[in-house]
Amino acid sequence: MPETQVLKCANCEADMQITLAAIEVVCGVCGTPQMIEHHDGIAEVVEVSPSPHRVVDVFRYLVRHPVEMLVWRWNWKAAFMSGLIRSLIYFFTHLKAGWRAALGAMSVEFIFRLVVSGSSGSLVQAFRNASPVWLATLCVMIMLPAFSHMIEFTLHSLNGDLNKGKAIIISISFSIVSAFFNLFAMRRGALLVKDEGAQSLRHDLARMPKIVGEFMFYPLIWLWRRNRAKKATTGKPPTPNPDLAKP
Repeated sequence: MPETQVLKCANCEADMQITLAAIEVVCGVCGTPQMIEHHDGIAEVVEVSPSPHRVVDVFRYLVRHPVEMLVWRWNWKAAFMSGLIRSLIYFFTHLKAGWRAALGAMSVEFIFRLVVSGSSGSLVQAFRNASPVWLATLCVMIMLPAFSHMIEFTLHSLNGDLNKGKAIIISISFSIVSAFFNLFAMRRGALLVKDEGAQSLRHDLARMPKIVGEFMFYPLIWLWRRNRAKKATTGKPPTPNPDLAKP
């Protein structure tokens, strides 16, 4: 007989006896589908969040599994790209204060973004299939940047950066556009990590020109698709669909 182990259900905490080779399990008590993840040789049961799901389900899952959402699912792709771009913003806005000040501000921003953008990227990835789409998009564009920039302002104030006000204004504007773009790209299968649809960073970067072009001209593309759908329904007025999840 295969060796077994006993793990607690992530939902109802009932004992589940499973084989060591199992990667998925359904609780016999509450019926919740779950995955088996291994971290440093320790098996952990992780509740599978339904997809598509509601925005409230994402917040509920975050409260119940904060370590999984913010640490284990840390999005290194979002962290690397955000850290690189934002650190350059702080570098160039602090050059007037000297090289030392510019490099100091750049270093603080890169380390901060490496940590925070990885966690926020994980949340953006969780929101990509949430409904209603408009509310998921609003949460990503407003709530996440607002939280991260409060921490950002505090860190740069403690570091004594003189031009932090100008840099943060630029950074906030970039955050809103960046969060929207990350959500847009993730809904098209790019910049994903620890997901069945995840690809290599090289593959994602190869797709970026097309995704960026579609992002920039999305209003025109949406109007074109709307007119085409209107003609296809032979006079029946179409229902506007701002769902960015369907390219």
